[in-house]
Amino acid sequence: MAGQAWPGVTELRVAGEWVLVFGSGRAAVWQPGRMQAPVLLRTGAAITAAAIDGAGTQVVVGDAAGLVTRWSLGRRMRGETLTAHAGAVHAVAWAGDAVASVGDDDALRLSELGRRVRRDGPPLVLVAETPVPVDRLVLDATGRWLLGGGREGAIVRWDLEQRSRRLRATLHAGHAGAVTALAVTEDGWVSGGADGVVRAWDLADGTGDADVSEAELVRRACRALGWTEPGCA
Repeated sequence: MAGQAWPGVTELRVAGEWVLVFGSGRAAVWQPGRMQAPVLLRTGAAITAAAIDGAGTQVVVGDAAGLVTRWSLGRRMRGETLTAHAGAVHAVAWAGDAVASVGDDDALRLSELGRRVRRDGPPLVLVAETPVPVDRLVLDATGRWLLGGGREGAIVRWDLEQRSRRLRATLHAGHAGAVTALAVTEDGWVSGGADGVVRAWDLADGTGDADVSEAELVRRACRALGWTEPGCA
């Protein structure tokens, strides 16, 4: 069953019974076999980032005006504004019971959905500065570490277990050029950069895994990132 979207779709993300469709300033959700067309998610500005949770029950988007908005998927979908950045949102990610976002203001905002300012009120938002500009975010497999990368080539790790006090950040030298891809594995994460290098990282100390051969690290990184360039066989 086909659904009519729009020219310029660049990403499809599947979770549960839902598909998140994203690209060219728009985002939509679609249930193949149940809906005839994707349902557009509207915020009043161009959509710049979007993510669906692992269970396929919620979607969050960031837009060019700096707003971060969440929808619970179902028959009646109403957007809830979680927080706002002073500039366009670069990336959003689900972090357990919270939504992480970064924007033009070089700030990381963690909107905690389980903690509200008042009953049925807006979520509590923890704000932390980013050591370097970040334009992509992922959560590691353990749910403890939020990882970010950007044009400076460095990798940032935030310890989500410290959120009750301060969101502790650790900075790692990553690539000689922008971080262009970031993905998680069972025991760490992998990164790819504009320098043509792929790196596998160990969660314990943020370094490469010394117990695995360099060829195996490259193979593992390429597989996780979905790279098919020469050298990634």
